[in-house]
Amino acid sequence: MLKHTLLVATITTSLQALTGCASQSNLCEDILEIKAQNQQCKVLQKAIQNPKNPQMALTARQRYENECVNFRFYRDDYDTVCKKGEEPISQPVPSTPTRDN
Repeated sequence: MLKHTLLVATITTSLQALTGCASQSNLCEDILEIKAQNQQCKVLQKAIQNPKNPQMALTARQRYENECVNFRFYRDDYDTVCKKGEEPISQPVPSTPTRDN
């Protein structure tokens, strides 16, 4: 019963934290966080290229896709590293319409 209570409490706390992050209107990214993410992506790339442990390479590939490719794909359309005024430097890059001739 105690384990069940702890599990419910942990899930509730996690959901509250995620909801708080999702509702945050701050569009600015911390440059140190971006650099740490890039460093982690480099570590994952090295693990992918390591032929000695194929299971670790597979796990690293999955994490790389989730944490580096998919996550950064949506973020890199924005220049969201803010300066002192906490204003985003620019807006999303507008997509150019394509014409089919």
